[in-house]
Parts: sequence; C-alpha cells; structure tokens
Amino acid sequence: MARVLLLGSTGFFGRAVAHKMLDAGHQLRVLVRDPMKAAAFKVRGAQVLVGDALNPGAVAQAAQGTEHIVSLVAVRRNKPQSMLEVNVDGPRIMAEAAKSAGTRSVILVSAIGARLDAKLKYLTSRWMGEQELAKTGVAGTILRFSLVFAEEGGSLDVFERTAKFGPVIVIPGNGKTQFQPILREDAARCVVEAIGKPDLLGKIVELGGPEVVTFETSPFTSTDGNRPSRTPLISRVSSETE
Repeated sequence: MARVLLLGSTGFFGRAVAHKMLDAGHQLRVLVRDPMKAAAFKVRGAQVLVGDALNPGAVAQAAQGTEHIVSLVAVRRNKPQSMLEVNVDGPRIMAEAAKSAGTRSVILVSAIGARLDAKLKYLTSRWMGEQELAKTGVAGTILRFSLVFAEEGGSLDVFERTAKFGPVIVIPGNGKTQFQPILREDAARCVVEAIGKPDLLGKIVELGGPEVVTFETSPFTSTDGNRPSRTPLISRVSSETE
C-alpha cells in the first residue's frame, strides 16, 4: 500500500475519501486547519498535520516522504476565499509540492463541464486549475465528477435548502440538461482506485452514476421530501481525453 497525502480531507467528500483510503490500507497523511475535525482519521492510524492547503510551505512540508498526493480542495463561491485562490492556485501549489518532494503522482478532483466560459465562473476556475497542474509537468490524473450526493450533504442539501424557500425551484436552462448523479461512497471508491495507476497519468477521466437524468425528471429535485435510493456500482469511466 502507498503513502498518500490527502488535501481537503474534512469536507463532505473528503471524509468519505479518507476513510476509503484507510479501508484500503494506505498510509494516510492529512493536512488540516482544525485537527479536531480529523480526529476520526487519527484514531484509525492516519497522520494528522496542521496547516493550510493553500500555504505553499505547509503543503511542501506535508508532501515530504509521500508517494502520491490527492487534492479535493475547491470552493463553489467567492467566499470566504476566492475561486481564484482555491480552485486555480491550489492545484499549482499541490503540484509544486509534489515536484519538490519527488512524489510519484498526483490526483486532482475536478468537475464535469470544466471549461473556459465567462458565464460559468466556477467551471472556468476548475478548468484553469487543471491547466495550472498541467503546466508544472507533474505526473497527474484529473478526475471530473458529476454531482455528488449523500444522505447528509453534497448537492442534495443544496436542492433541499432551496426547496424550503417555496414551491418553486430555479433550475439551470430548461430543465432538460442531462447529468449523472453519483453517490459519495461510489465517488470516493473511484478516487482511491485511481491511486498509483500509471495508465491514468496524463488523463482526464469523467465519472458519474449509472443513470442519466435531467433536473426536470430527477428525484433529487423533488420537494416532497423523498430521498434518493441507492444506485448500483457506477460505470468506472464515462470518457477519457488527453
């Protein structure tokens, strides 16, 4: 098993990824601002370092002695930190730390739809972060996920909070845009399985759940309080591009 540094371990998605890594037997190291939020990892044998994933010095120090770095760090809004600081500078900081530490590879978790588009600031920032990683020349894999759901967080919470304001929910476009929602546990497993896979280096891999739905038909946008049922094992790779 590998020595892995995980950035963004205490968030909604990060907690699942961290536990999946430990389940797989990896030697996990996490860099966190609040060590109390990583107590569950430490109990299971993870090494917990205190620092900011956007601080080059802290990330470089945390990367020493690791074989792989995985970054889940991202924000969807320009607060409390900007998308430029987190989504664009973050991947570069991670890659530079990996280069100085001599790590074998990095994995950057991004979003399906990442592209340069002035109207889509979040997706543009994710695309720019991918470009920053590529510029460093570090061996890496980019995993782009669709909407990630779980019982207690993620995109489902966003829909539910919106629904509480009234019977009408504003959704993108005409409601017919297709997407493939993926359960958090399945998405976390995909991240862990990508660690140390040389055939994925230099690739952008897009991942989603097994079912293609729209905002118009998705049970996730229902306001009747129903929860989504568990989906079967996801299709591993939807598409790959160089």
